[in-house]
Amino acid sequence: MLFFERRPPVAIGETTKVWHVRTWNKNIQFIRGIAVILVVTSHFAHIPLLGTYGVDLFFIISGYLISSMLVAELRKTGKIVIKAFLFKRAKRLVPAAYVVIVFILVLSVSGFLPGLVSDYLKLSLGYFLYIGSIFGLIPGNASTTALGLGHFWTLATEMQLYFIWCILTIPVLMKVRYRMRLYVLGITFVVVFPIVVLITAQMSQTIVLRSIEVTAMFTLGTIYCFLEEQFNFKRNRILSAFIGMFFILNISGIFTITPSNRIANMCTNIVLVGLAFQLMFSAHLTTWARSLIYMGDFSYSLYLLHWPIYLAVGGARANIFQLVCGLITSLGLSILSFRYVEKLFWKPNRI
Repeated sequence: MLFFERRPPVAIGETTKVWHVRTWNKNIQFIRGIAVILVVTSHFAHIPLLGTYGVDLFFIISGYLISSMLVAELRKTGKIVIKAFLFKRAKRLVPAAYVVIVFILVLSVSGFLPGLVSDYLKLSLGYFLYIGSIFGLIPGNASTTALGLGHFWTLATEMQLYFIWCILTIPVLMKVRYRMRLYVLGITFVVVFPIVVLITAQMSQTIVLRSIEVTAMFTLGTIYCFLEEQFNFKRNRILSAFIGMFFILNISGIFTITPSNRIANMCTNIVLVGLAFQLMFSAHLTTWARSLIYMGDFSYSLYLLHWPIYLAVGGARANIFQLVCGLITSLGLSILSFRYVEKLFWKPNRI
């Protein structure tokens, strides 16, 4: 075929190279580096749209990787050990998150962050239990005032998606034929999510709306996982580019920005995600990419720390000097968090 070559079927107990996600560890860390740069730049340079791209990119990567891991386990053992899987993900995400929550509480008590200390205590309890994003449904909730924890909704949403994917989504999809999996995921992404977003767009709860949108991005990662299982994208860049163009359906771009910006937003998404997918499945990365690969390693800590530090130095009212100091502090603390917190529970050669 011109665009792809079909893979042979894989039986239980066997795996294919595509499921050895560690092989692409450096490539994926490279993309994470790009994503965290977009998020951090969106705040420190006051360009909100870049943050949307970055968060969406994080969720697409997560959807692809988690789906790949779950499918690999099903193919190898015939079952998913839910407790073991969630424990591994918790080891990866929880330690650094808890340390940063304590750090934010200290900043709040010290008066460096806007909002009441009592609201921070309420919301931090929710995020300790990874249910903080649900607070977005409650009128007058603490998430509207405890701004230093405002970005933790993504972590809560991601952990909830892990739970749903390992107990329901992947086990159910693996019981049906390959084409039916893509039909179900495709219809969900193209039809169901836009309808839900259009309905919730009339609501004022931004956290609820964005949680639905990133779930769509997570689903897109799963679609790519099943496509990669069936076809050899590594040798077919045209098909990879086509999948990148499919991202034109990006829910956040179509439904959450002003009509005058939609065309620019969608074109940027095509380029960004098409490039990201191509890099993810390229055979090699050049030497110049090492800095971004390293940034991808501590991207999780940087994502957690940069926002409260940005608010602590003044937020939107900060001058250039304060922003530079905040950025340098964010990078320094993130590297320390990666070395002395994350690496205690997670090894860099693992996804």
